[in-house]
Amino acid sequence: MGLRFLNPVLFQGNLKKKNYFEGWYFKHVSSDLEHVWSFIPGISLNREDPHAFIQVLNGITGESDYISYPVDKFIWNGDNFFLRVGDSSFTERCIDLNIRSRNLNLAGHIEYSNNVRYPRTLISPGIMGWYSFVPFMECKHGIVSVIHDLSGTAEINGNTVNFNGGKGYAEKDWGTSFPEAWMWIQSNNFLESGTSFTFSVAKIPWLGR
Repeated sequence: MGLRFLNPVLFQGNLKKKNYFEGWYFKHVSSDLEHVWSFIPGISLNREDPHAFIQVLNGITGESDYISYPVDKFIWNGDNFFLRVGDSSFTERCIDLNIRSRNLNLAGHIEYSNNVRYPRTLISPGIMGWYSFVPFMECKHGIVSVIHDLSGTAEINGNTVNFNGGKGYAEKDWGTSFPEAWMWIQSNNFLESGTSFTFSVAKIPWLGR
């Protein structure tokens, strides 16, 4: 793994791992607050059904689609964040979406600008603080971008969603299993421009504690 853990946005695993998952969460809110769409690319290396995936969440209706891909359709760059799952790609500056499934027909290009990264130091490389160095934790968490501006559109099942002037947020999780329990709240839409709020609490078993 080298020093990748000092830059949590990068892929922290490898495709030879067993019982492992890693996923990135990209949230997009339109300027009129009428549209909230999140796209979650990732990898699930369980014994029964190892696969790559993209989950699509409609934050207004609560609808969710989960599209599975063969493991060899998961491609990443180990030095700079670049992720490709199927025909869709994800970076810190933009995403290109091309998803076709039974319930979903989605294509789009959304650019990110004025990204605000979570502060990093050698002893606290991310939101986990010194827990970043603790071994054998079932799940770890990272914030990719606290807040950024959006531009671009997405065609979702025949409807054009305009994200110009909207706000975005990105984070990720990785490990052997998701937390036993958690609470999560996040918003970038306040009267004062540039304000961002993130709150999360998780119960993560560690060495029996």
